[in-house]
Amino acid sequence: DFWAADTLGHLYQAGLGVSANSQTAFHWYLQAAEAGDRFAQRQVANAYLNGWGVTRNPQRAAFWFRQGLMVPQVVNADFWLGKTYAAGKLMPKNPTKAAWYEGRSLALLKQLDAEHVGAAAYDLGIAYLYGHGVHANRALAARYFAHALAWHYPPAAAALQHLEEKNT
Repeated sequence: DFWAADTLGHLYQAGLGVSANSQTAFHWYLQAAEAGDRFAQRQVANAYLNGWGVTRNPQRAAFWFRQGLMVPQVVNADFWLGKTYAAGKLMPKNPTKAAWYEGRSLALLKQLDAEHVGAAAYDLGIAYLYGHGVHANRALAARYFAHALAWHYPPAAAALQHLEEKNT
């Protein structure tokens, strides 16, 4: 349960009801981060960056920052900007800008997928499932969802189950 692990991390970090212990806090944050909790992913990244309860490791910090920040903030912003330009509802319709933002979003997702970022694999699965910027392909969607699940992104389990139910 990532919520419980994240909460325990907070308690040990702040020393609330327990003796403050940055190593134990890191242990619990890491469990929550591996389960897909974005806040915990950023906590783990900061711990690696600053040496809080763990040996400093800039490469691991960068990995966890990408897990916790890149996908939801940059990639999804590009995706929705592309959709906004395509629809022409909040701003003038502009197919060129729509394609550019959608393309940049997919390029970032593929780069992050190569680095085994579960949220990126999940978003690529969604793109292939519904044909967002790519030709719809259920087999590729299932493969990306399987990667996401293997890389500790829990929502992928429901996506895979949804695909299996549709195939029966």
